[in-house]
Amino acid sequence: MTITTSGGAKIQRKLDKLQDPKPRKIALEATANYIQAEVSEYPASGTANTASNGYSWYVRGFGVRTRTGRAYRTSENLDKRWRVRVTARQAVITNSASYSEYVHGKKQARWHRRRGWVEGFKWLRSNRRKVMGVYERTYKRSTGI
Repeated sequence: MTITTSGGAKIQRKLDKLQDPKPRKIALEATANYIQAEVSEYPASGTANTASNGYSWYVRGFGVRTRTGRAYRTSENLDKRWRVRVTARQAVITNSASYSEYVHGKKQARWHRRRGWVEGFKWLRSNRRKVMGVYERTYKRSTGI
């Protein structure tokens, strides 16, 4: 019995590309950046961000202001604290603002949820297909497979 195959060199080149960690890392980075951009988006400002709120209100990127003219710099600039770290095996998305866990994390306050802030893990679970699509498209583009 004789078995003949063709295209062995082409198959080997594709297998070599699969073992190269660079395309995986490129795909992970693109995917992590996509997730971070979706999760970190600020909802529209509401009454809590205006003087009509009453005695005090919160100014994004600054902190609390009051009708008496007092101002308290309490903002840690949540939007500027995001970091994406990527290795060939994983991507880690973090936010170093001390209160980020209460805005975007598992300890998200109801107040934030009601005003449209996205909880990262819930968003990821409900958008799993989109996330995998980003990974797969980027991986295919970077390997040419």
